[in-house]
Amino acid sequence: MMQQVEGVTKSYDVSVTRPVPPRLLRFFHALEAKLERLLSHRRASFLIALAAVLLVGNSLWSGLGADDHIHRLSLDGSQQISGLVRPPLDLFRFATPENNRQLMDQGIFPWWADPEVRLSFFRPLTSFTHVLDHALWPDSPFMMHAQSVAWFLALIFGAAALYSRLIQPGWVAALALFFFALDDARGGPVSWIANRNALVAGAFSVWSLVFFIRSERDGWRPGWVLAPLLFALGLLAGEGAASIFGYLAAYACILAPGSWKRRLFALSPYVVLIVVWRLTSRALGYASFGSGVYVDPLGEPLAFLAELAVRLPILLLGQLAAPWSEMYNAAPLVFPGLEYALFGLAMAVIIGTAFLLAPLWKKPSIRFFCIGALIAGIAPCATFPSDRLLTWIAIGATAVLAELLAALLAALRNPASSPWRPRLAITAAASILTFHALLGPAFLPIRAMGIEKVRQALERADRSVPNSPGIERETFVYVNPPGDPLVAYIPIMRADSGGHLPRAQRWLASGTSEITIERLDDRSLRVRPALGFMQSASEQMLRSPRRPLRVGDAVEIRGFSAQITALMPDGRPAEAVVRFDTPLEDPSLRWFCWSGGGYEPFRVPPVGKQVVVPKVDLLKVAYGDG
Repeated sequence: MMQQVEGVTKSYDVSVTRPVPPRLLRFFHALEAKLERLLSHRRASFLIALAAVLLVGNSLWSGLGADDHIHRLSLDGSQQISGLVRPPLDLFRFATPENNRQLMDQGIFPWWADPEVRLSFFRPLTSFTHVLDHALWPDSPFMMHAQSVAWFLALIFGAAALYSRLIQPGWVAALALFFFALDDARGGPVSWIANRNALVAGAFSVWSLVFFIRSERDGWRPGWVLAPLLFALGLLAGEGAASIFGYLAAYACILAPGSWKRRLFALSPYVVLIVVWRLTSRALGYASFGSGVYVDPLGEPLAFLAELAVRLPILLLGQLAAPWSEMYNAAPLVFPGLEYALFGLAMAVIIGTAFLLAPLWKKPSIRFFCIGALIAGIAPCATFPSDRLLTWIAIGATAVLAELLAALLAALRNPASSPWRPRLAITAAASILTFHALLGPAFLPIRAMGIEKVRQALERADRSVPNSPGIERETFVYVNPPGDPLVAYIPIMRADSGGHLPRAQRWLASGTSEITIERLDDRSLRVRPALGFMQSASEQMLRSPRRPLRVGDAVEIRGFSAQITALMPDGRPAEAVVRFDTPLEDPSLRWFCWSGGGYEPFRVPPVGKQVVVPKVDLLKVAYGDG
């Protein structure tokens, strides 16, 4: 039996396949007809964009969270946390060797932070959008979120313009837009004001690609200027815009007319812009260094390649199916070894998708979107997997899934001559519809409230410790915070809201595993987490395993020291002796232990005794005791 789909001939013996129930085939025939009728509507793109805005509309009331407070402190000119003071157009310089010691002394950074760590991102254009928020509606998070939604709309309409030019028939282009705009992964950047850079950079870069295609395919002369200009603006909004170069290169190689010399020449302005942007940002001190989460592709190429081999499959898993990419980071904390199962699942999904796409590979648009998405997926691997990084991968991946679904539905009209076995075609079509037409839109409004869940957890932590006059003379000591953010943001939020800040903060270890605390003398404790220090991604944010603390290394910060006394098999610190400048019972030290959904007072053990602090329940951290 022979069948030709998009120029690819496949052959197999259909006599060995089990027959598909006619009722099931009729269902998919009716579904295809329904999709074609609905998505062929002349206002389909507008209606999809409207649906996306409605589904993320609840984010308008989600308020401020985490880095939003850092930005507002900077824009207010606050000096309360001196290490976070920065110019208005430089809001994304989070850690620098010049300020790290101050932040460690005040307790914004943990004692194990690398004093040389650098996390600085060149995003002046996005910073300017926050300056506008502060100038026009400084006390209205609702309007700040509204601006983010407006950028989201600009991104959606850019994707619509792209798909309408490259995907035929029109209803499949609309289906691709549906998958892109209503994917729950869009919820993260829309939810979090501080993550607006993904929307701004995404909007500018996708429109740059649209104008590049118009100039190359249609000879539209304004595109020769507008496309590079918008690409440059995208780079100034966020480094993610560089990912669009994958699609620019893929178009030049696969779809663009003319000679190879002409195609390469068309790419040259974008190569020059990337080089100039990179050299300028590095010269101004913007880079990633010393972090176990952020890896600079050019500064640490071997480390980046090692991370790429793991992170890219996890990102593709989050885009093509489930679970969310973030779950890979939490997997070792929930069940050690689960991360390997997720990686195996990712490889299975990638291989399975490649197998399904094989009969369509000769179709130019399939090759363009696939290759563009894969290249676009390289840059996001500079940091830990997260669905908020999927914007540029999704531009191509959702188009490929839409075209694949349309081909599967068309093939089911004549199962005997399909390049896919009928049951495989039905399973694949049902999977795409489940993940991208049902679950994606269903979870989008939930994930559009993601920052509210973060804010609620941070506020629970803040409310559980004293906030009254007099604590300015005290040091808060946290025995087992669930993660660094549940300590670091407490003074930041209070500085923003006018609350009372302790003189300093210290935390002994993260409560992601059981902690044994032994009293050595009146001022010293031996601290030993069951799974060692720096186990989670948040603990490695400010120190890379490639710049380890070794046995005998001592960290000295104001009123406190920590010395490493043992290592885990993988080289992470296993045990530390911490010492305070005052006796541990001194009233200037206030001790807290995480229990349930917040902190409770903690009593240090007597000299010569020890106490075992249980592992923190992460579900209660997220949702509280209730």
